[in-house]
Amino acid sequence: MNNAIDYHEHEAHTFKSKYLDKESFRSRLIFWQKIINSFKDLEVSLDLGCGPGWMTKELAKVSDKVVAVDGSKGMIDLAKVTVGLELMDKIDFKKLEINEKFWLSLKDVKFDLILSSSVLEYIDGAEEVLSSAYSSLKPNGHLVFSIPNRDSWFRLLESSAFKLFGIPAYRKLILNSWTKNDCFNILESIGYTIKEVYFQGTVPFYSTMFFWLNENRRCPFIVIMASKN
Repeated sequence: MNNAIDYHEHEAHTFKSKYLDKESFRSRLIFWQKIINSFKDLEVSLDLGCGPGWMTKELAKVSDKVVAVDGSKGMIDLAKVTVGLELMDKIDFKKLEINEKFWLSLKDVKFDLILSSSVLEYIDGAEEVLSSAYSSLKPNGHLVFSIPNRDSWFRLLESSAFKLFGIPAYRKLILNSWTKNDCFNILESIGYTIKEVYFQGTVPFYSTMFFWLNENRRCPFIVIMASKN
């Protein structure tokens, strides 16, 4: 597999058996549902890297229209099944890579909310994506995204394990992991105002073993909510 799109194209065919019934996936979905449900009566939202469509479905419940983008046809097809016929007329699915051409295709659209879950870590030039997202937001619009937490002890232990046992395919594709301060510095330099910071994700054995660590050092993901001034 040459890139993240190829990897996720392959994952689309095994998503249900590998992820859907796992506790980690269910807890992640509940976490994102709470964030999405904090927004009401949105006109237009963007799911930036929609994957299997679970966030897309939740966005459609609080938005008049959702643009859902992914570079993988397999993931787009899976997302359409996830969303179902009831909400399908609210969603504009686009098979596009997230690059300059993509943003140009949306130059006439401004969004109330842009959501990006487990996407930026795979993108070369993630800072440019955040800058383009800022330009695509309406005034007072919001961005919510996740990024691997480089301060997490789990990430440190993970890196040590990879040195011993080899790096799994998905991990070779991850280009970005940031600290909370990295996120703040990047977002504020673009012009965003930070609204909320969450630390998300649990690894059962690891969480039990290091229960005394604060969230910043324990959880493998940072989730940031920011707004356009």
